[in-house]
Amino acid sequence: MSEEVYGRWQGIVQQCYGKKFVGVARRLWMDVWCVINGIKTAWLVDYLPLNESKLYRLLEESMLRGIFTLQGHSLAILTLNSDLLLISTSITLVNNAGSLPTFVDISEKPGQPSVIANCMWESIEATIQSIQAMVTAGPAEKLFSVHLTVPSHVNLCTVFGWLLGYPIVYWFDGSAQCTMEQLLCYSASVSNNLVTDHELYSFTIPECLHPQLSSFIDKWMERLQDKAKTTDQYSLKFYNRPVTVQQLVL
Repeated sequence: MSEEVYGRWQGIVQQCYGKKFVGVARRLWMDVWCVINGIKTAWLVDYLPLNESKLYRLLEESMLRGIFTLQGHSLAILTLNSDLLLISTSITLVNNAGSLPTFVDISEKPGQPSVIANCMWESIEATIQSIQAMVTAGPAEKLFSVHLTVPSHVNLCTVFGWLLGYPIVYWFDGSAQCTMEQLLCYSASVSNNLVTDHELYSFTIPECLHPQLSSFIDKWMERLQDKAKTTDQYSLKFYNRPVTVQQLVL
């Protein structure tokens, strides 16, 4: 993207969100660009005001001015309870990894994280199918909004992990607890002609489960890298580091 086009993008960000958000314009452009181009499964809006109309206006105006284009798919702004996500209509019931993610139980009892069977998919299947139906029923090559209220018995942590394309998804019954658990944080960053090392994915796993989970993560990284090799628009890097938190932040 040229500096002239980027200047127009900054102007739209300021127009929609105000001057104080111009500082996140590059990060915001990358998050939207990655979803539109299928590099990122979905974007959970976590650093802008949770205002659907402002996000819609931002994206609509940027498309009218030719900053973003939709080719062969549409773009949905999903309001999921009180959260906002941006999802491409290319999303399927199977996430970016091309297979079911691996579930890790972090329930407060028994308190020891463990790998569990993929039968946990059944606990969120109806929610994912509802999202799939709403997203795919949208107009062709258009921006549109959809809303879904998820029942309280559905684990939103698991739903978000699924939608965001993580290879390892947390699940818990009741409350989550990994007090002082040593974790490994995995991240993938993307670079192009505008931004260097933009965080694309970031997730954690309990370090004690690394021997059981490493092969799933390796395959996930290989698939992302293979996809990156098909284009010269961006490059990928992967990182991992140990972290310790008082309580697991999901």
